[in-house]
Amino acid sequence: MSGNATTVSIGSVSVSTSGALTGQLLEQFASALSVAGAPLVASVSTAGTAQSPITLPGPTGGQTVLTIPATDQGIISIPAGYKFVVYKGTGHLVGGDANTVIIGAGTNSGTVVATDPGAVVAMATGNEMVFGTASAQSYRFDTGFDTLLANGAGDTLTMDGAASLFAFFNDGGSFTQTGGASTIVAGGAAATMNASAGQTEFWSSANNAVSLGSGSAIVLGNASGTTSVTAGAGSDTVVAVNTMNYKGGTGNSLFVGGSGMSTVYTATNETAYGGTGGDVMSIASGSKLLFVGGGGADSLMGGTIAPTVWGNKNENLTVTDSVAGGNYVLFGNNDQMNLQNSGGGSHIIALDGAPFAGNASLTMSSAGNDSLVLFSPEQFGLTHQPATITVMNWQASDVLDLTFATIGSKTFGYTAADQQTAQTALGSGNSFTLSDGTTVVFQGAKPNTVFHV
Repeated sequence: MSGNATTVSIGSVSVSTSGALTGQLLEQFASALSVAGAPLVASVSTAGTAQSPITLPGPTGGQTVLTIPATDQGIISIPAGYKFVVYKGTGHLVGGDANTVIIGAGTNSGTVVATDPGAVVAMATGNEMVFGTASAQSYRFDTGFDTLLANGAGDTLTMDGAASLFAFFNDGGSFTQTGGASTIVAGGAAATMNASAGQTEFWSSANNAVSLGSGSAIVLGNASGTTSVTAGAGSDTVVAVNTMNYKGGTGNSLFVGGSGMSTVYTATNETAYGGTGGDVMSIASGSKLLFVGGGGADSLMGGTIAPTVWGNKNENLTVTDSVAGGNYVLFGNNDQMNLQNSGGGSHIIALDGAPFAGNASLTMSSAGNDSLVLFSPEQFGLTHQPATITVMNWQASDVLDLTFATIGSKTFGYTAADQQTAQTALGSGNSFTLSDGTTVVFQGAKPNTVFHV
């Protein structure tokens, strides 16, 4: 619905909304009023307690609408038979049957306890806390700052409008969000989430399926099992924790791998941190990718835009693509980078021995035209630890350069003497050792010229 907000007034009760789902609810509400006649207005005391709630009389004379005024603060038990309950109080409601819709129509803080299977709890306005204890409950929230604790199995939740919601699903269920902001914690059995708009935080603990739209989202995967995430046009942060199937959308995405192997199809603008479990990452056509290894066995495939890739401690990276000109950083301590089936023309920076103590290995692209640039950790103010870089699959079109920087009268990094040492050593052998203790070993072909730029 569009245009001005819809308002229904019954005595002291007023419900106003412009949200589509709640608007439909109000149409049903108005229809029920026209049939039922004047609603029953329940004036009750504040004496109801958890041990002894006040029980209201059931509907009489065809009345199907119950209104509860704002003066009520106790615990009220709703009998079966009412189609709609309009609640303005600040206490608790218990009960309702499978055909009951409970509408929190006030602006005060209220609590609704839904106990019967299939009952619909719809909070139109205000700040409500809802407890669901039975299975197959249906909940709707439109505005306000609301809390839902759903303990039943197979519950459903819909958010429409500008609600700000914290919801905990203890035993699975499904969630649909078309606006507002939410934090959803899904525990127990598998749950599904479809957030087409708004801001969402989704915390997963089972094999959950998540679909994201144009809003921004934070999705935390589960510690066991597999979470499936399909992103949309929004800006998303997705943390795998363990194993995840992730399909990026047309927006910006930050993906963090976990302890299990994840399958990733990158977003249009993707920043990805690999996990220790390793990831298989398909780079979408036109996707801009920044990838930082996390110490697993990762594979990068496809893409039409050259990626930027950082290695890491114990990282084992394989790149398979046809696009030339990627940027790669070899970062020491058992960092293994295989570019053999990449598009060539890559710019490779090797910073070995700092801040790690281990060695590294690099396989050059068979397409050639790669440049391997060795940086001394000294240029970055790092303490150097001697290490070995092993280079394989060297092509005649590749370039080796030893870098340096001059600040004032002092030179940092590799010197002309390092260049001469390397050039002389490669004239009769396949390795050289530089002044900072870095050793470079070529397996098979080796460069004929060592540059110092």
